[in-house]
Amino acid sequence: YLMGINGVVGAAQSFLLTSVCTLFVSNTMLKFVLGIPFYRLFGLYLRPLLATLIMAASVGGYLHYLAVNNIVLDLLLSVLIGVASYTLSVFIIWYTVGDENDVEKKITTAALEKLRR
Repeated sequence: YLMGINGVVGAAQSFLLTSVCTLFVSNTMLKFVLGIPFYRLFGLYLRPLLATLIMAASVGGYLHYLAVNNIVLDLLLSVLIGVASYTLSVFIIWYTVGDENDVEKKITTAALEKLRR
């Protein structure tokens, strides 16, 4: 439907809408199967979301303040800056915030216990 109205942008909008619906359905199923509260499940997304925001700010800052006005070079440098800033921020966030009782470990442990039964 959205693709017919908005073309390629509509296809992206449809994909986004489907992904958001799938997120809520899968998290609801995980909550009932594993018995993990919603706030813990959504806690899984906070660190990658923060890393994504850092990456977007890094690439946006480069394009706004330091771009060299060469399309190929700007694209290459944007990709390199994006990869480097995302990877570095993920490692820093996990190192500073992560602990032995973090959300990922609890979900993995609960899932393995369910599989062993």
